[in-house]
Amino acid sequence: MNIDHKIIGEPAAVEVSVSITIHEGSRYEIEFTGNEAFGEDTLRKDLILFKEGNTNDLGLRKSLRAIKDRYRLAGFLEATVKLEEEKRATGEQETIRMIRFVIDEGPQTMVSAIRFMGNQAFDEEKLKKQMLTRVPGVREKGRFVPEILEEDIDAIKALYRKHGYMDTGIGKEVTWSADKRNVEITLDIEEKVQTLVASIEVTGITAISGQEAYNALKMREGEPFRRYMMQSDENALSAVISKKGYPHVKVRGEAAISEDRSEARVSYYVDEGPRVKMGHVHYMGNLKTKKRILQREFQMAPGEPFSLDKMLQSQRSIRNTGIFNSVRFRTIGLKEKREEIQLLVDVEEKKPYFIQAGGGYETNKGFYLHARAGDRNLFGTNKDAWVAGEVSQIGYRSELGITEPRLFGTRIATTFGLYSERREEFNQDFGTRSFGSSLGFSRRWSRHITTGLNFRFERREQFVRDSIADTAYFEDEDMFKPRSILVTTPSIRYDTRDSFIRPKKGVLSSLSVDVSNGIRNSLDDFLKYRYDMRLYTTPFDRVTFALLGRAGHIDPFGPAERIPDDQLFYLGGTSDVRGFRENMLRIDPDGSPAGGRAMAAGSVEARIDLGRNLEFTLFYDVGYVGSTYVESLSDDTRASVGVGLRYITPVGPIGFLYGHKLAPEARESPGRIHFSIGYTF
Repeated sequence: MNIDHKIIGEPAAVEVSVSITIHEGSRYEIEFTGNEAFGEDTLRKDLILFKEGNTNDLGLRKSLRAIKDRYRLAGFLEATVKLEEEKRATGEQETIRMIRFVIDEGPQTMVSAIRFMGNQAFDEEKLKKQMLTRVPGVREKGRFVPEILEEDIDAIKALYRKHGYMDTGIGKEVTWSADKRNVEITLDIEEKVQTLVASIEVTGITAISGQEAYNALKMREGEPFRRYMMQSDENALSAVISKKGYPHVKVRGEAAISEDRSEARVSYYVDEGPRVKMGHVHYMGNLKTKKRILQREFQMAPGEPFSLDKMLQSQRSIRNTGIFNSVRFRTIGLKEKREEIQLLVDVEEKKPYFIQAGGGYETNKGFYLHARAGDRNLFGTNKDAWVAGEVSQIGYRSELGITEPRLFGTRIATTFGLYSERREEFNQDFGTRSFGSSLGFSRRWSRHITTGLNFRFERREQFVRDSIADTAYFEDEDMFKPRSILVTTPSIRYDTRDSFIRPKKGVLSSLSVDVSNGIRNSLDDFLKYRYDMRLYTTPFDRVTFALLGRAGHIDPFGPAERIPDDQLFYLGGTSDVRGFRENMLRIDPDGSPAGGRAMAAGSVEARIDLGRNLEFTLFYDVGYVGSTYVESLSDDTRASVGVGLRYITPVGPIGFLYGHKLAPEARESPGRIHFSIGYTF
């Protein structure tokens, strides 16, 4: 297909006309014959012409080669693939090219045995672990591919080199069966002499001590000599010296091998170059951001030794503030090897103000509308301030807050907020009104680990939703009086997920403890433990398994005999055990949800990518609510199975899921449909 365009009119005119001509070219119809090992859907994945086009039949040739490679990697070493073509005209301009891939698969060659000879340093099991070529087994297909065997031999040689056997040789013998369906592989290993490091010497250093230089090296005396590690040690030594203000340092390593190849004397020669110090830093483009915010992220002061490593860290730190589209550093005097380096920092600020609004429907809260507005760079100080609100069928919430990402210049982020909320959860006889403030601290210690400490002061009131005259709710009137609560929550989080929106592998684990203290009441004196564990794995290209485990426990420490209903755990619904109405996993004799001081929930979900942004889901959910205060009709533990269909959008999936109860009670429905935005876990 070709697309031509033509501009009609003068280019300098106010208006011009553009004529676009599309030459569609031929339409292709593809079929395969002779294929038994692979289905047509699998082979169509190798049709490059539908991905890159077919100019001068290049796409067809690439497709032919890709199909041959697929067969060869599957052990069909004599497979042939030929093209047959038939052209057919269907109109004045359209032509159909009928392309047939004629495949002669030939025999599939399998590995029947692998033997080793001459190996003394490593046993057969250790050597086999280096190889991708394997005999057939439960987890091994056992296909024979000569190219992979050559890579295996290189991997075994690398193992020997890692342990100081620099001259190891490996010969191979491949014995074929008469029908070429099986091979026996024999690897004859000549290990030769192991070379050990006899001494290490570093010369030419003044910036660091000899001990500091030795500590930077990975190679050690008495250990196997590995020539490839010399370059790694050169780089490590250069990095240590460079941080002391020697950005032009050069390190050269040499090894003197003894005549019998048993010893290596390693020497590193250092040329430090001139010592360089940091000069002035000039900032450009920070139209709103205050200069001190940029200086706070910079890790070198004028007059300090210049370090390329610290300069890159400073650039990364400024970029990670999240308030700039781009951050560019330019050194003045570095190439010229001047004694003092000037630095130009050019930044492009993001638009600080934002307004977001949206709405929709979710099973656990019904129809809703929400909005959020704020400033990501308040007064140019890199503080994030916002005001937000949401209205739904279960209530409303409004909040405002401000986040300081660098408290007193440290790596601790602080968030202060005020909020007001009214909630009437589905299927519950009570609701809550609350307003309060929160102060939270968080520290990211590494890429995966974050800790937090949050304080919340709340004025809370529980109220009865329905006009109930004779109910257990009035047995304890203190529950319906306004209560003041102070909650302290330490937490830790471990996150290795590859994606926040659509994770396919990794782990998310979190543990938190609410230390709740009632002010002038003992109802809210308790410890509430929460643990959440999520695991994602994708063993096949289009299949992801997601596993969830949750647990919670409330441990009262005050004199009150009962925890208020609005503090208990409830399960059932879109967010945990699907197939049940919201909060209705356990029910009391009146048909109302029964909350408890203990809960556990688990889910296993298979997410199957159907293509075209569609995902099919199979799931199993189980939940437990225990230590209730009422006689409950339902079992402590209940489960469901179900299916679902999601549509994947750039901001997350939306979809319908149907959960079917296992062993439903007489007055319960067999299952329930749930609509959700985003993954429930």
